[in-house]
Amino acid sequence: EATADMGSFSVVEGVGGVKPLSEGDKADIKKNATEKVVTEHDITFKSTAVQPQGDNAATVTGDLQIMGKTNPVQVKLSESDGKVAANFTVVQSKWGIKPFSAMMGALKVRDEIPVELEATLPE
Repeated sequence: EATADMGSFSVVEGVGGVKPLSEGDKADIKKNATEKVVTEHDITFKSTAVQPQGDNAATVTGDLQIMGKTNPVQVKLSESDGKVAANFTVVQSKWGIKPFSAMMGALKVRDEIPVELEATLPE
């Protein structure tokens, strides 16, 4: 089981747009995400199954709760040099979230968002 605060997430990049996201654009997206979109900041994940993928990787199936709504997700985990990386995709509409849009629709966030997490394992 894991819990994360929406405020701890950051926008890393934007792809497919006319111009790259500026640092101001990234800050605006994060501000809107935390103040207007995901107003219940705690996001929780509870695993229901683990499928090992070799010595240092696994696929973890579980339930992701955002804004009080739960949906299943599959998380790809890998470990290297005391760090764990997790990758999965969130389809915002499955949680009742309307994808972010600004500048009269010129700046849009896709419904499907790739999420990448990294954590350092305790010694």
